[in-house]
Amino acid sequence: MLLEENRIYRNKNSIPYFSLTGDQKYHSAFEKYGKYTNDRILDGHGIEFTENSQYQGEIHIFRNIVFENGNNGIVIHKSTHADAKVRLEENHVAFNGITSRDEEGREKAAGIVFNSGEETNHIFM
Repeated sequence: MLLEENRIYRNKNSIPYFSLTGDQKYHSAFEKYGKYTNDRILDGHGIEFTENSQYQGEIHIFRNIVFENGNNGIVIHKSTHADAKVRLEENHVAFNGITSRDEEGREKAAGIVFNSGEETNHIFM
């Protein structure tokens, strides 16, 4: 998979996630996630590659400009197959996390986030 030379900006989630079933598959550590009582806004990332534990190819994220997104600029999350490789090269990431933490309840934001698992040696920058 190749994601190259894009401008990715102003992706912002403006409402808390709600599921009729109260689905907590993706944020089980957050008690109200997916429930009608959820008052926190999550997501709104620029580039997000997540929940791909069976993906076995290479992901090349190259020369993108990622800015002013609601949460993180680039996120690689739960993509841990031993035959998967992620390459980040020459990306410019700035001014992300525009969703307010105080008023909208956003989680902590960063430019580039790797919260995948065991195979961090397969992530190249």
